[in-house]
Amino acid sequence: MTEHKKVIMPNFFIVGAAKCGTTTLYEYLRMHPGVFMSRLKEPAFFAADSMLKRRNGIKDTKRKIVTEFESYSKLFEDSCGRPVIGEASTDYLYYHAEAIPKMKRYLGNPKIIIMLRNPVERAYSAYMHLVRDNREFLPFEEALTSEGSRMKEGWSSSWYYTAKGYYCDQVRAYLEHFAEVKVCLFDDLQKNPVVLAQEVYDFLGVDATFVPSIGTKYNVSGVPRFKRINAFFIEPSWLQSLTKGIGKFILKEEGWVKLRDTTRAKILTKVEMTPETRQYLEGQYHDEIIRLQTLIRRDLTSWLGA
Repeated sequence: MTEHKKVIMPNFFIVGAAKCGTTTLYEYLRMHPGVFMSRLKEPAFFAADSMLKRRNGIKDTKRKIVTEFESYSKLFEDSCGRPVIGEASTDYLYYHAEAIPKMKRYLGNPKIIIMLRNPVERAYSAYMHLVRDNREFLPFEEALTSEGSRMKEGWSSSWYYTAKGYYCDQVRAYLEHFAEVKVCLFDDLQKNPVVLAQEVYDFLGVDATFVPSIGTKYNVSGVPRFKRINAFFIEPSWLQSLTKGIGKFILKEEGWVKLRDTTRAKILTKVEMTPETRQYLEGQYHDEIIRLQTLIRRDLTSWLGA
């Protein structure tokens, strides 16, 4: 008789939004002994169809998207009996119309975590992220003007600097379809990361007294001061693979990630958005923020600007 291996699937998700602290929360969850997170962040399985239609932007095709159920389920094979199993794909929030029905069909009613950030800051951080990765070459203002044409031309949602910040309908969709949804703010992560992490641990039903290591800044955006060093991180090569392999062998996964992200953050420079552009974006998002604070019952007046 053929023995069938039990398929293990996640029971919670970090669904976004991008550049709102999802990578940091993902790492805090990986540190918890009662939680298993897929080693591949952003597998995007539940939004794969939408994403595969939009890969015409610079280096969009290099993004790994898991499309087959078998490959997706293998991401969780090493969960070692841990009761809380999750993954983090930020495109699930923006592509909620596809992701939610698939999640319901495969998993029923998983727990949902949503990270949100002032959409003005999120837009600029997303832009600087692509500048860092040598993908965006336009000034921010021109990139904002080009967003509509890029969407029509099938560029990926990474380039939707303003569109991804209209959170209200995205969040409402998850609140309406899932019984347990926790909305977290980037502001809280910045103010007291341990408290936020422990609130999430409690939401997931694991030991909420666990204290994660908070010294590392993950996935920082910025302008690289040393292009050759930055290229080492973003362009696949035999040296990069060798260094990564040795780093993980010596430091283990968590230690290597900390060293990599700390090193990368040191070569990045922060460049501020112009006051005029900030004022423009604040005007664009004003009504949306008012709607959102009513929906999630959080005071978001600090997001409204002057």
